[in-house]
Amino acid sequence: IDYVRDAGVTLHAPALLQHGTADASVPISQSVAFAEANPDLARLVTYDGAGHVQLYEADPEKYLREVLGFLSEVS
Repeated sequence: IDYVRDAGVTLHAPALLQHGTADASVPISQSVAFAEANPDLARLVTYDGAGHVQLYEADPEKYLREVLGFLSEVS
């Protein structure tokens, strides 16, 4: 599945993409491609060794820093 191509998404607002490098459900290459296709609006943050929906558990301080930092930038 090519999530980037199939989504047909055009961003109109900033987006924070967070992805674990060990995600077995969604290939990290999809998030990389999405961020590269939307460089002015998409920010990709990766978490080494984290699986699908395990980002907070992998690095809670980084997760909170990234989410709160992103929200403060866009608000």
